[in-house]
Amino acid sequence: AQQLLEVYPQPVSTFEDKNKANNLEPGDPGFKYHKVSEGAITPLLVSAIQEQQKLIEELRQEIDSLKK
Repeated sequence: AQQLLEVYPQPVSTFEDKNKANNLEPGDPGFKYHKVSEGAITPLLVSAIQEQQKLIEELRQEIDSLKK
């Protein structure tokens, strides 16, 4: 979640304010870590798959043309 927060913060829930208000550090009981909403990253994953599929098709066409 911490890495995703840097590049795509929308699906990440942070609890920094709550942790600071309660003086909690990582490892303390009650400390809350960042959380990713899997449903919110679905559009990003679908888009990445579509881009990969397009690239695969382009490479297949290039391979076919080189074989001829």
